[in-house]
Amino acid sequence: LCADGTLWALGRNDDDRMSLLSDDTGATLVSPLKITNDVAQVAVCGTKTAIVKHDGSLWVWDSKTPPAKLLDAVRSVALSSTHGLALMRNGTLMAWGDNAHGQLGDTAHKSSSTPVPVAKSDTGGFSVVSLAAADGLSIAITADGKLHRWGRAAGAKDPRLFPEQAPQLPLEN
Repeated sequence: LCADGTLWALGRNDDDRMSLLSDDTGATLVSPLKITNDVAQVAVCGTKTAIVKHDGSLWVWDSKTPPAKLLDAVRSVALSSTHGLALMRNGTLMAWGDNAHGQLGDTAHKSSSTPVPVAKSDTGGFSVVSLAAADGLSIAITADGKLHRWGRAAGAKDPRLFPEQAPQLPLEN
């Protein structure tokens, strides 16, 4: 992602991820290939890619599906190999994908190919400033610096189906 908002790709293409965007089917891209313009953020995990454009539109694709607009009014995005998270401009969180561990945070424990709202935590909601997604786990950091997690969590016997504040970690200087 360049400072002017252009998104470029190069490198291995053995899964034909770029075949949806170019004629270089299966070839290793040795020269940069321009993907699109007006990109504010990009997230990549495995064969999945998501971009947030400056107009707030969220576009997603993988090695088997062409780019498709998923949402509008998005501030930022996070991806894992199993699911995605979007922080909307109005502060709400949306999630989509596999939900085997409750990582969508909608308390339904069902997977969804369309974005669903993440339930607010039992602390009455929170103001998210940063997101992260890992296989089966979702994380949000709030404006007050607290970490909230849901889905598969280290040391937890059962998955967390909605955001919970993580215990504070002791930090050493």
